[in-house]
Amino acid sequence: MRLPNISTKKLNIIISVIIFVLSFLKFEPYFTTGLDSPYMWALNHLFINDFDFLRHLVFPIGILGFLKHPIVVGNNVLIAVLFFSLIKLAFLFLLLELGQSTNKWIKAINILVTLIVSYFVTIDIAIIGGCAISLLIFSGNKKFILFIWAILLASIGLFIKSSIGINAFSVIFVYIVYDYSINRSVRQILILIFSATLSVFFIGMILYQSIPLLINYFWGIFKMMEGYPSLALSPDNNWYLLSLFIISIFSIPFLFKERITRFAFLLLLFPLFFMWKHAMSREDASHYSLIVSFTIIFWSILFFTIQKIRPIHILIPILGIASLFANYRNTENFNGYRIDLAGYKNFTEVFFNYNGLIEKQKEVSIKNISKNILPDEIRKEIGDSTIDVYPWDLSYIPANNLKWKPRTTLQSGAFSSWLDKKSASNFRRNNGADYIIFQLIDDGNYGKLGSLDGRYILNDEPNSILTIFNNYSIVNKTDKFLLFKKGTANNLLSPKEIFTDTVKWDEWVDVPKITNAIIRAKFLCKGTNFGAIKSFLYKGETLYIDYLLDNGRMLSYRFVESNAQDGLWVNPLIQNPLNNEIEPTVEKVKLRCSNPRFYNKESIIHWERIDISHKISDSQSNQDAYSLFNKLVKSQETIIKQKMFDFEQKDSTTFSSLTDAYSYSGKYSNIVPANGFSYTYSVHLDSLWKDTLNALSVEADVWYRSPNVRTAILVISLENSENSDFWEPRKLSIASKEWNSAFIIKRLSKEIHKKGLLKVYVYNPDKTHGEIYIDNLRVSFKKEE
Repeated sequence: MRLPNISTKKLNIIISVIIFVLSFLKFEPYFTTGLDSPYMWALNHLFINDFDFLRHLVFPIGILGFLKHPIVVGNNVLIAVLFFSLIKLAFLFLLLELGQSTNKWIKAINILVTLIVSYFVTIDIAIIGGCAISLLIFSGNKKFILFIWAILLASIGLFIKSSIGINAFSVIFVYIVYDYSINRSVRQILILIFSATLSVFFIGMILYQSIPLLINYFWGIFKMMEGYPSLALSPDNNWYLLSLFIISIFSIPFLFKERITRFAFLLLLFPLFFMWKHAMSREDASHYSLIVSFTIIFWSILFFTIQKIRPIHILIPILGIASLFANYRNTENFNGYRIDLAGYKNFTEVFFNYNGLIEKQKEVSIKNISKNILPDEIRKEIGDSTIDVYPWDLSYIPANNLKWKPRTTLQSGAFSSWLDKKSASNFRRNNGADYIIFQLIDDGNYGKLGSLDGRYILNDEPNSILTIFNNYSIVNKTDKFLLFKKGTANNLLSPKEIFTDTVKWDEWVDVPKITNAIIRAKFLCKGTNFGAIKSFLYKGETLYIDYLLDNGRMLSYRFVESNAQDGLWVNPLIQNPLNNEIEPTVEKVKLRCSNPRFYNKESIIHWERIDISHKISDSQSNQDAYSLFNKLVKSQETIIKQKMFDFEQKDSTTFSSLTDAYSYSGKYSNIVPANGFSYTYSVHLDSLWKDTLNALSVEADVWYRSPNVRTAILVISLENSENSDFWEPRKLSIASKEWNSAFIIKRLSKEIHKKGLLKVYVYNPDKTHGEIYIDNLRVSFKKEE
């Protein structure tokens, strides 16, 4: 039987549809609590219910962000599914058109590659890659509809998420420059530039309906790009693997001779670099996956432009992609890379059971956010008043049907002074919501005021935090949040500069001895030229502030450089805002950097004080600043037992592995060998429990350092306890060669932990890089109520 003669274009359409169905992504448009998911709910909610406010939004995800992150609100999911289906089908069809060949084997290979690629096509890639493929084909056949398609993709992408639009327009920019270098036609260039500009302006005006608001969106993109490098994470990359990836990319102009292949390389080079920057600056698993996926698309497009395929054209891409993928496991939160192969099932679920899918996702969303339903007394307190959530879990709003008054940044930005000031304006008395739900987040130091990436929330947005404390007061506390209510008078006086310090990295600096005011340190540091180059090509450094408390304990937090100039919070350093006890005071601070060579040796701290404008209680004494958190009582700790090990010579009969090469105090320290353990303190629990004691906390703190090892583990463990054994670790990050301190807390119940041998020690998991030195190991047992 003879098959009907089908044109190549029609055949490519049929194949595109088949591949589209086989690789259809799973749509799960539910939302939950946390950081990202509530933000997506907010975008979807505002698009349907308050589009006017959405036009004033200041954030990298734009007014059409729901197309990338649809949630079951109105018809948003249907619109997003249809939009994504259109651009992915177009991407697959154009990719097949790009790889035209009369050789049936090459045709088969092209179809197979397209199928593989289709599993990695997200909305970002469909827009950026589709833009590049359209221009590659346009460069050959000059069908202007292809250029129109490219600029429409880029323009819509710009209003979905700024990074999508910037990447897509970088492709268009390179095409225009390349076209002029070949044809030298001013008229042609003007037509292309005018078309691209008109597309952005036309779509922007439809959405924003105001030139000032449209300009404000573009200005916001520019300002936020300035601060983004400050959000760098610094896992241990394998630079042998990353070097192979980089070499594979820059080998292209030398190993691939076809002009169109080199042209494709130029078109995609900027997006590849931007993807690299985005992935490496925020080097966690989700961001790193973007560079992995885009690199696969990058090589696939180049592969389709090669006229004569040689072994090197297959070997180099495989080597580059494999090297990048092999480094994936070094990123934070890596939990494997999965590809969803159930495309047909996903397709039928969306297109043949859409109503069932929507109802199911609604139920999932309601169940997910039910954990944030407010207690009755707090819901009654709020009533019909307006409310906002700080820093980010907006799921409290739909979970309780609250009257939300959103701020123009929606959530805490935490990486730009400009963005922080925008956020702060939303908490002014004449503009802010009546109430604020202030989330409590574990900080990694057993405190409740944490933020992203091991930061302290009072350091993240100095302007916003000060504006909140000035205009709002705490009226209720739960174990999940503080409830702030807007007042009628200022709580704070204007900040006053005390004096200025010139400081060096890794050196302790005395804190001004002022106990009745807020003390902040405006930290100004300047990077070197090499630091600027490294930040541009890769990422900036990770910065830390260490706090030395008057009880001998040290706390360490990351901070964002661009916000530090507005003030790092020093005193009162609040760890637990839930109780009314005054906490230890910070006596010294130290600034650290993951690599000080990329900064000037000396920096500036402008110390400032902010006084409380009025007393909240007659019993405050001189602890006015603590009244912001309703903390008015001095802590009363009952220490049952305490042991300090300073590892001095007098203890040489007790301790082994002592050295005088390093010490934090005295002359000696304890050596923790590679893949080994420190001195171990042991105690039988049944010797601690008394008749009147039902619970206690075990606290251990230690000073440590190492010239080579990056991490260690402080451990409290329990053995032979009759089914209550545990092993409680605390990771110690050794970010410099100086002495650092860490602590661990474990709460014990007499009912559960009545017997057993309790141990405290430091473990060195590094098997190759050498030793760790510890000093002043202190173990305390304190009564718990």
